[in-house]
Amino acid sequence: MVTTPKGAAAPEFPRPVRVDDLDEDEAREIVLSATEDERRALVARFGLFDLARLEARCVLRRSGETVRAELSLSAEVVQSCVVTLDPVPARIEETVAVAFAAAARRLERAVDIDVDADDPPEPIIGNAIELGEAISEAFGLALDPYPRSPGAAFDGWSDQGGGGRENPFSVLARLKR
Repeated sequence: MVTTPKGAAAPEFPRPVRVDDLDEDEAREIVLSATEDERRALVARFGLFDLARLEARCVLRRSGETVRAELSLSAEVVQSCVVTLDPVPARIEETVAVAFAAAARRLERAVDIDVDADDPPEPIIGNAIELGEAISEAFGLALDPYPRSPGAAFDGWSDQGGGGRENPFSVLARLKR
């Protein structure tokens, strides 16, 4: 069973998998679906209108103290348009790879960051990996950060003076002079 670190919120979509249940160097496939209550909790977490479906096909491979997971996500979501605030339905299809390693092997010191390098591994806690949280995080990153309703246009700030309001930074620049 996965334990939640002290002070951390419990995951909305908990799906712990024991590492010792995974055979060495052998692929294991798991298909996971969020329940209605879990989807409701994820709607609140990510500020969505609705999440009708969240499923993931997970292929796990253990090699020593490391577990690699390939997650293929599929979701039906409704977000809020950034212009009109109207509901914007979308379908998400995303594949991500996640590595898990024993907590002692995680890097806990300052290092140079290589933006092309793999992400650091997620921790193996209590001999288990938390697939549900990895899926939730991948889902959150796959959401459109600026969803728009069809035909929605922003008639906002403009430096051009062509009908839009004046850019607030140009107003501040005038005050500075």
